[in-house]
Amino acid sequence: MNRKKSRIILTLFALCALLFESCLVDIPTPANSPVNNQKIIIPPVFNSALNDSINSFISYSNTILKSADNSIETREIINSKHHLAFTDLIKYNGAWYVAFRFSDGHVATNFGHIIIAKSENLERWESEQIYTQNNYDLRDPKLFIKDSVLCIHFHSATINPYAESRNDYIAKYDIENNRWGKAIKINKNTNEKSWFWRLTEHNNKVYTIAYRGGEPLKLFISNNGTDFNEQFRFENIQGRASETTLRFDKDTVYALIRREGEGALLGKSSVSDMTQWTFIDFPWVSMGGPNFLIYKDKLLITGRINGQPKLYSYSLNSNTLTQIGSLPGGFNETGYCGMFLEEDILYLAYYTGIKDRGFSIKFSRVNLKGLPVK
Repeated sequence: MNRKKSRIILTLFALCALLFESCLVDIPTPANSPVNNQKIIIPPVFNSALNDSINSFISYSNTILKSADNSIETREIINSKHHLAFTDLIKYNGAWYVAFRFSDGHVATNFGHIIIAKSENLERWESEQIYTQNNYDLRDPKLFIKDSVLCIHFHSATINPYAESRNDYIAKYDIENNRWGKAIKINKNTNEKSWFWRLTEHNNKVYTIAYRGGEPLKLFISNNGTDFNEQFRFENIQGRASETTLRFDKDTVYALIRREGEGALLGKSSVSDMTQWTFIDFPWVSMGGPNFLIYKDKLLITGRINGQPKLYSYSLNSNTLTQIGSLPGGFNETGYCGMFLEEDILYLAYYTGIKDRGFSIKFSRVNLKGLPVK
């Protein structure tokens, strides 16, 4: 009888352990991450609602902040003692979505999850979804629309050894059932370790610029958003180029490129032949999180510049660069603005924080009328 009870207890214990291992949204106990064995099949990415373990470490607020020149209305909408970073922003079907990474550090040592928050009115934000992958750091979530469907893309890197394996995933929002779908691994063919930093849709195709240390930037194109092929290598760019955002304006495509230790580059090409590019230099050394939108005959540009998130206007007619304003709360660990433009109003979401003191996601509203957008 005692042996039977012991077997039952052991069986229940094993089932509990299995259930615990499958619950990937809990905060891991601080410890050295296990080495990722690449001979083992890559673990799946899970998506679910946030449980109490995560929600207890994230607070949603609506605190009004002031910019240095009082020209930009900013609110703190999310905060945590854990690392919040790498934000993006979009409006879809009348609702607002902010995506960000929740982790134990700028470079994860135990966990890195992707969280999506939603707001119907820009005053109250709620957790919508979380994506997790055991022993992997999920980074740089980007929201975009393809074929009228809201999508999210993010990068995945092994934690130990860090970035030994790199993958990219895409997931779609099911508007009929009001839920996010399963993350699907992107096929990069022979370029598994290339980092797809942002996906951009144009004329039913999806474009991205991929980077990998020591290699030229690479242009990839996909018809379905999951199967990508390399189309062109930027062999002539000097320096170590990395994070790049593409934007399209009819038959013209622009690329804003970060270079480590050097100024940023703005590239221009024709969509019909994206093998021929012209470049101009911007004076922003190691610009973090380059992003921009096209507004009339201008480019609205954001990024971490000299340790602070800033907003600029670049005139395509006069080649004039004008600073519109600085966003409140720059501490070097900051920036990576998501951008959304609605008529003459620009909306921004970005992060800021200090290690051991906490991090926050901020939301800014900029009325472009009357500002120095030359």
